[in-house]
Amino acid sequence: MDEMTTFRIIIHKDSETGSYWATCPVLKGCNTQGDTIEEIKANMLEAIALYLDGYVPELVIEDSVTMGIANA
Repeated sequence: MDEMTTFRIIIHKDSETGSYWATCPVLKGCNTQGDTIEEIKANMLEAIALYLDGYVPELVIEDSVTMGIANA
């Protein structure tokens, strides 16, 4: 059985468009966007695999949703 690699991602929601964008903090510049959380996760799996220059058979992402807070 292959060892799984887990990457934490941060998902942001654009309040104006309703779409999402995500980043993987440990992989500088590894970002993606999508219309749904499911799409973001799929896109991020692909982005991480490409970032690592190849396919990682059992890649797991751990997401955390963040909220932007505007200064009052």
